[in-house]
Amino acid sequence: MPSKMKLEAVSEIKQVLDTAKGGIFLVDYRGLTVLQMATLRRELREVGGDMRVYKNRLVTIALRENAMPTMDSLLVGPSAFVFVAEEPVASAKVLAKFAKAHKALEMKGGLIDNEELDSAQVKALSKLPSREELIAKLLGTLSNPARGMVTVLGGVSRGLVTALDAIAKGKEGEPGPAPDEGPKAKADDEAAPEADVEPEAEATEEAPAEAEAEAPATEAQEESEETTEAKAA
Repeated sequence: MPSKMKLEAVSEIKQVLDTAKGGIFLVDYRGLTVLQMATLRRELREVGGDMRVYKNRLVTIALRENAMPTMDSLLVGPSAFVFVAEEPVASAKVLAKFAKAHKALEMKGGLIDNEELDSAQVKALSKLPSREELIAKLLGTLSNPARGMVTVLGGVSRGLVTALDAIAKGKEGEPGPAPDEGPKAKADDEAAPEADVEPEAEATEEAPAEAEAEAPATEAQEESEETTEAKAA
C-alpha cells in the first residue's frame, strides 16, 4: 500500500500537470552543481517554466491518473521535469542555451499537447521564434502600411496647406477696386460738359454785340445819303 507521503507527492504532481498547459520537458541533470541547478531554475522561472525533481515512478502514476501519455521511454535515469504553463518555446530556448554552456545537462524529450517529443524535437523547438518574437514581427508588419498611410496623408495635408498659402498670397498681390473719389469727383465729372458749352455761349453773346455795333454804322450811312439827296434837289 502506498505511503501517505507518496500519495501526497502524486497528488501534487497531478496538480502541477493540470497547470502545465504549455507542455513538459525532461532533462538529465546529473553532473550539475547545486549553484548551476539554482541558476537554471531561475532562468526557467523568468520565462514561465517551473523545474522540479520527482521520482520517475511517481510521475508515471500521476500521468496515468490524468489520462496522459506515460512517457515510459523517457523516464529512465534521474530526471528533472520542467512544467510550462503557457508558451513552451521560451523554456526550450533556455534549456538549449544552458545545455550548450553546461555539457552535463542533457535534454531527454518532452510532452506537448499529449504528444511525446524526443531530444531532437525539443532542440528543433528551441530554434523557433518565441511568442513574443512572433508578436513583435506581426506588429511590425501591420505597422508598416499604417506608417505609409500616415506619410501619404501627411503629404496631402502639407500640399493642401501650401496651395492655400499660395492662393492667399496671390490674392494679396492682385490690384483692388479703385477707391471711391467721393462727391468732388462726381462734381468734376458733371462740370466737365458745362466747360465744353461755355465757348458756344460766349460766341452767342458776342454775336448780338457785333450786330449792335453794325447798327449805328448803317443808320449813319442812311442819314448821309438822305442829306446828299436833299442838297441835290
